[in-house]
Amino acid sequence: WNGKTVDEALAMKVDAVSGATFSSRGIIGNMKQGLQFASKNAATPSLLDKIDHSPKSIVGFIVVLLAAIVPLFYHNKKYRLVQLILNVAVLGLWCGTFLSYSLMIGYVSSGINVWVSFIPVIMLMTAFIYPLFGKKSYYCTNICPFGSLQELAGKCNSHKWKLSTATNKKLVAFREILWGILMFLMLIGVGMDWMNYELFSAFIFQSAAVVVMVFAVIVVILSLFVPRPYCRFICPTGSLFKFAQNTK
Repeated sequence: WNGKTVDEALAMKVDAVSGATFSSRGIIGNMKQGLQFASKNAATPSLLDKIDHSPKSIVGFIVVLLAAIVPLFYHNKKYRLVQLILNVAVLGLWCGTFLSYSLMIGYVSSGINVWVSFIPVIMLMTAFIYPLFGKKSYYCTNICPFGSLQELAGKCNSHKWKLSTATNKKLVAFREILWGILMFLMLIGVGMDWMNYELFSAFIFQSAAVVVMVFAVIVVILSLFVPRPYCRFICPTGSLFKFAQNTK
């Protein structure tokens, strides 16, 4: 019901009830009565009431706004280091906000409540609108929390593995083939669970799958020797952005 009006919530149905049907019906009935009461008595919220005023959202909004604007006009290594740290600490670990397939599919199916989703909305703008003005891969390079984490890890080691041109091409081809397979699975409605295993969810470590956490740690360690390996050779979300950029 997040982001829904009272009337929209009233119109929604429970998908299925299994097991304790009588208590479930009691809970559903109580919720409907509460929503009906709210529908009759709730005051119309003002614009300010709709906006998320929590400290987390305010700080996250400032950080994503800085990342979306400052690098356009100011190029400085020290500032970039600070921005990368903020991306990881605030957008990733604190807010748990990032672009992923599951997020975008959720927006397509349920719509976007701009007033509570202004951080990912700005991220979407940098991913899909900035490239129209020549800023390709802007989100991946300047905002993505996991991309920022890989770059920070890479700064801890100056001795990088040298990948041959042939190896690099094979890894890029692997990424493109992997993305094609995943898109085909989505098209036929099979294996949609892969979206739950994108490594961005590792930032929400309280609920992230163990395999995601393990893979994320491996990628961060690998980032010490290979610049942004997940971004360059695996990331399905990044592949979508590249595909969108190349078709514009």
